[in-house]
Amino acid sequence: MVRIFRLLLLFAVTGAVTAEDIDGWLIYDGMYRTFLFHIPPSYNGIDSLPLVINMNGGGREGQAYASMTMTSQKSDVEGFFVLYPSHPSAAPWNAGEWYDSEVDDVGFISYLIDTLLAEYSIDTLRIYATGFSTGALMTHRLACELSTRIAAAAPVAGPLILDACEPERRVPLMHIHARDDHHVPYYGGRGIYEPYFWPSVDSSTGRWVELNQCLVGPDSFTNQEGALRQRWINSDSSCEVVLWTTEDGQHTWPGSPTHDPILGVPSNAISATDEIWEFFRTHPMPVEEPCVSEQPVPSTSFKLHTTEIIADECRVSFSLDTPEYVHILLFDATGRKAGTYFKEAMQGMNFIDMDASGLEAGVYYLIVCTPTLTETARIIVAY
Repeated sequence: MVRIFRLLLLFAVTGAVTAEDIDGWLIYDGMYRTFLFHIPPSYNGIDSLPLVINMNGGGREGQAYASMTMTSQKSDVEGFFVLYPSHPSAAPWNAGEWYDSEVDDVGFISYLIDTLLAEYSIDTLRIYATGFSTGALMTHRLACELSTRIAAAAPVAGPLILDACEPERRVPLMHIHARDDHHVPYYGGRGIYEPYFWPSVDSSTGRWVELNQCLVGPDSFTNQEGALRQRWINSDSSCEVVLWTTEDGQHTWPGSPTHDPILGVPSNAISATDEIWEFFRTHPMPVEEPCVSEQPVPSTSFKLHTTEIIADECRVSFSLDTPEYVHILLFDATGRKAGTYFKEAMQGMNFIDMDASGLEAGVYYLIVCTPTLTETARIIVAY
């Protein structure tokens, strides 16, 4: 069912704790929703930065949750935005099965991404999701249902509970869990406070291994503090699933300075924040490959002749012996898409002008492809 949402108010700055923090709220699908958005000091308004979405569990949100995970401190050092969305005040995240509700949390997160993209320079190839406890459950759901927007995911202390998970692409995923977790048991079963029968961490990890076709592994490693890391990869090493297991820490965020009398004392065997960022930064969204044809087509003679910048236009000339579909993509040196063009059934000598008025000075790569052949050219834009 298609829903239409009206945004009543984008942001309300309600006394942010620091100049880099924005306390925001909006009305989404008729509900009052809040979030905290952290901007690192390195942001200059021009260079695009990664975005880490960090979803809270029960009991803490906003600044309290940011302090627990120390993700804002990490972003100040590494240079990425952090979005801390909050679940509805009367309910946990709609993460599937036992937490199923009518609240459209996937739509809410996607809408927040769009809202921030309109205001800030965010690298759309490096948008990541993590979360703790019920926020971890929601992290799994985003990896399943927003796989074209979320480059990689890292749930902490929460397994995959969705019955159906059908991501549109392979999503690198790292799960962190304590073996002595008494709320969400590592080996599955009932926690001490909730009546749910949790799936085991192994079964949850196994589902992602299968979904991502990461059938090579596990490669196991134990660090000096006794934390076990297991890693599965696929045949070409383009995707991986990682499981970090700590022996202690119960139901907490490893490495956190926050101790909770109910949840437990965090493990110091690893820093979840450090491990998550190291995982994220090595897994940007793969650049699309549009030149793959599902149907066999006859080969043709295709020649890319020249590419040049003329009066704010990128002129591409090429020749085709037979009619072919042509797809043209322009990428900057970091792999971000800067432009695209598509036209049907071209033949003979062709001249295509792409708008280049918005390009910054630098090196770009042009890919011109048909269903059977691809040519690449390097372009230097200088002003």
